[in-house]
Amino acid sequence: MAKFLFTVLVAEARGKFGNAVFSENRSGAYLRELVRPANPNTTDQQSVRGAFSWISKEWAALTQAQRDGWNTVAADYSSQDVFGRNVRLSGFQVFMKLSANLDNTGQGFYPNASSPVAVPGLIITGGNLSGHNTRGGGTLTIDSDVNAVPADHIIVVSASKPMSAGRTSVAPNEMRQIARELATATPNTSNYWGNYFDKFGAVATGQKVFVSYQYQSNANGQRSNPIFFGLVSS
Repeated sequence: MAKFLFTVLVAEARGKFGNAVFSENRSGAYLRELVRPANPNTTDQQSVRGAFSWISKEWAALTQAQRDGWNTVAADYSSQDVFGRNVRLSGFQVFMKLSANLDNTGQGFYPNASSPVAVPGLIITGGNLSGHNTRGGGTLTIDSDVNAVPADHIIVVSASKPMSAGRTSVAPNEMRQIARELATATPNTSNYWGNYFDKFGAVATGQKVFVSYQYQSNANGQRSNPIFFGLVSS
């Protein structure tokens, strides 16, 4: 893996260029060889691809007035690129993002444009992970400042696969949704081990699992920023 020093002419680089990939870690920028991953066509991959295809068809089925509405409100939504800069999304991208959120949580999509809504924040204060090699033998609980999920919202619960206890951070694309908490639920009393085991299987003692909570608005599928917390299995 080659490292290099940027000049005043090039401040940052990300992504693929030919057979090389620019990236960055805590030590700084680096350049690595492009390795093309295998395509195992897992159930999760099939689900994501199916949802993308379905939502794209729903976009095409909208009236022109509805698409114009999404293009108009898109200016009120923002996202960040790999450099941490705010970028403007298109109406199709906003529709796709919100519809995917709603689809992933078992809710129907909304064809008419929706302006951004206020989504509350939350804090994870701790938790407990006791891994096991059976679905009924483990414990995965998350402690937070949420005593009850607010009306018109749900909490999306996500987790990572088992990792080394030395991992200090996790990328959002390494997280997978495992559960959801509906309005008025009391998530601090929930044991997510069964949900986790169904997604990832057993966790050995000493391995780390990252968990996250996000509020999602039932009004349009908009989510708060994810809050991550690492738990080491006992």
